[in-house]
Amino acid sequence: MLREDPGYFAEVVNEHKEHRPELLIGSSCGKIHKTGKTDNLWARTLRDSVANCYIDLFVWDRIHKDISEIVRLLKIHDEHFGRGVLFYVSSKLSPIFSESLIKTWSFLELIQLDLIQQLKFGWPASLELRAFFAQDCGPGEDDILLGMKFNGGRNRKRDKELGHVFDLFKSLTSPWVVSVLSKLSVVSECLRQLEFFQPWAKKVANSVKKRQTELLIDHSIAFAQWRPILQTDFNNTTLVALGKPSSQFRYPVKKRRSQANVEMLRSAETALDSFWEAADARFLECTGTSPHDLVRHILTERSLQRTPPWEEPVKDLQSTSPNQPAKYTYIPFSHTLHDPAVQITGAFDRLAVSARPKIKIHGLARTDSGHEDDKILEEVSDEQPTFIIR
Repeated sequence: MLREDPGYFAEVVNEHKEHRPELLIGSSCGKIHKTGKTDNLWARTLRDSVANCYIDLFVWDRIHKDISEIVRLLKIHDEHFGRGVLFYVSSKLSPIFSESLIKTWSFLELIQLDLIQQLKFGWPASLELRAFFAQDCGPGEDDILLGMKFNGGRNRKRDKELGHVFDLFKSLTSPWVVSVLSKLSVVSECLRQLEFFQPWAKKVANSVKKRQTELLIDHSIAFAQWRPILQTDFNNTTLVALGKPSSQFRYPVKKRRSQANVEMLRSAETALDSFWEAADARFLECTGTSPHDLVRHILTERSLQRTPPWEEPVKDLQSTSPNQPAKYTYIPFSHTLHDPAVQITGAFDRLAVSARPKIKIHGLARTDSGHEDDKILEEVSDEQPTFIIR
């Protein structure tokens, strides 16, 4: 989506920018960090936005593979020892199964800590909570943030708070924070499910603590390929001008199709393609690879959806002739969604399809005109009581 939808790209970049700790006001100087007022902030934001979306894909693919491996080993364990044997203390796990549980447990815990760290630095800098936090600053720090602390919002003026009081009570979370919390909840639920492997859950947790150094080294090796990507510098390049959200990424895709609207869509798509082309070139220049290349084995090859040029609608009288079939434009589906084996080809004749007879359910149709019923009513004698007056 970041490569395909300009509107979504601008929204994601703005969300990342509004959660940068550089935007917090200093506790002693009362000013924003010096890097929060220059293009350095946008350079870091664009780099992190590009890298994090690919890292998230890498992480979730790794978690999916680890969980799938546990499920596979669990089935093998049930076939050899019998279903339900995992709930008996006398049974033993195979070394391969035990090692898989330990590595998956450790990886989930480390990802959980990373997400908590993201919330620790991003949530206080959000617009909803920025007034209640400040950053520790000192003289002589060029590009270093010493930390953040809670100030209780004492420096916030009451007249400015009234304008945001309803929004403040409505929610103190931003879409970015909700996204990180969602990831954290999924990882936490995976860990909770692993705790159901009793009585080995405690043994696995103890093994993770004993082998903490070894598992941390394995984790660092797994993410070593991403370290140069995260250290790539976007400063002093055209990437800030190309990727900074502005009117160039306005993408009115939900509006009615017109010439002006189509030109605006195509202009935004061209601007987005220019940024990604420059970003990939920058990564290749600094690291010899790109984030897309690192996850190419996960992705399915597909082409980006782009708006075709505007064509004036032409009314063709011959096309409305009943003898001439209507013409349609067929756009191929994505390779990930389309199955060529079940596609419909050739001309489709609706009259050739047999229709099911409609069953009447509100009553039966009358087969006569109703004269017999009238005749029967006439034959019935209408006897009335007779009264005698004396």
